[in-house]
Amino acid sequence: MIIKPKVDNDEIIALAEQKLSIDKKITEIIKEENLGFSYKKLIADLGEYHAKKNVEYFFEKLEFSKNRVSECDLNGILKDEFSNKWELPKSVGVEVKTRYWQKGAPHLGNVKTCNFDLLVFVSLNEDYSIHYISMVKSSELKVTGNQKVIYRANIEPVFATSEKFVAHK
Repeated sequence: MIIKPKVDNDEIIALAEQKLSIDKKITEIIKEENLGFSYKKLIADLGEYHAKKNVEYFFEKLEFSKNRVSECDLNGILKDEFSNKWELPKSVGVEVKTRYWQKGAPHLGNVKTCNFDLLVFVSLNEDYSIHYISMVKSSELKVTGNQKVIYRANIEPVFATSEKFVAHK
């Protein structure tokens, strides 16, 4: 026997429909910019979009990886100034990790520092707006045995949108 799920709150139904409409509109806008957007990965793709827009200043060229299962999300050529300052090669791999309204210290999973030179951490607010963005050298990350990084105030970014990360409460 199949029983249809019951939702008896019209406000929840209306809000869910609005959210779906908004998600679809975000999808359309990002697709127009040819970013390889996937609706099912809204948070990750939105994070990659914000990451690229916020850090491209540091690069001569910054592109999304051609293959969605690449070792890193973006490939770039750093400007000489930043390559020298950060002691990194000009050609770098950039990994993006996004967290949506995560309370406490964000846990970033599946971090394989051997696959990238820079990690961009994007924290989104409940309304999908940017809470915080930082870019960290992979050598600065302390990865646990299960490939996790706990993003804490002691991480020294090479770039950040604010002086320090403040966790959602």
